[in-house]
Amino acid sequence: MRKLLLLIILLMFTSCAKEVRIDSPIIAKVENTVLTLADAERLKLAVPNQNYSLNDAVASWVDRELLYLAAEQGGLESDVTLNSQVSVYRKDLFGNTFMDNYVASQISIESTEIKTYYDKNRDSFRHQNDGAKIMHFFITTDSVAKHIADALKQTNNSLDRKELLANYDVDVTTVERGNLIEQLDSDIFSNNRTNIIIGPVKTDYGYHVIEVLGRYKAGSQIAIDEAYDEIYQRLFNQKKALRSMRFLDSLRNHYTVKINLEND
Repeated sequence: MRKLLLLIILLMFTSCAKEVRIDSPIIAKVENTVLTLADAERLKLAVPNQNYSLNDAVASWVDRELLYLAAEQGGLESDVTLNSQVSVYRKDLFGNTFMDNYVASQISIESTEIKTYYDKNRDSFRHQNDGAKIMHFFITTDSVAKHIADALKQTNNSLDRKELLANYDVDVTTVERGNLIEQLDSDIFSNNRTNIIIGPVKTDYGYHVIEVLGRYKAGSQIAIDEAYDEIYQRLFNQKKALRSMRFLDSLRNHYTVKINLEND
């Protein structure tokens, strides 16, 4: 138990040590409350959405501060029920965050575990629909899109391909039939050929250029490399649930807990 308490203190000290105040420009202000660029960037990173911009984070912060001021002037800060809920939320936030960080630091997953899980559950790793692995370029101008398509078609010129990958945003991903806009879906799955170049395909937002790198049929086996991340997450969640229960049990043994309930 002493080791547990020492570890808790050490983690808390480490966490506090990281919170060094760094000067950052102020980018927004509501009455006397300010938002720095560093704080705004942290708010942005806290939202798991690639389309959530820094401007979105600032706008949400301003709305939050305005609503809080209104609630404060309305007397809600003295509301007993709300303050009780805030206290519970605060403890939940701190406690669960600490446990999540601690438990995650204790979990390791070996490649052999991934393979064993995959071998035991092979039938669960099958493609549900026809799909294709593609290299996808999205460009906003017609001339650049045509340049990329022409360069991709020159299969013998490796230098041009390297230049494309270095100079333009490219996404290598797997797509399934029926999940794309109609024209792209039709062009990609109209035949079984690979290494074909599609586009430029014009849409309302820009131009798509695609190279089909590979294909698979519905019901075909998903390779272990493709399933790796999903298996890792499954194993991680299993271990996390078990270790979280053990961690709570260790805390019950470390701290004094008394529960008095009258029996009916």
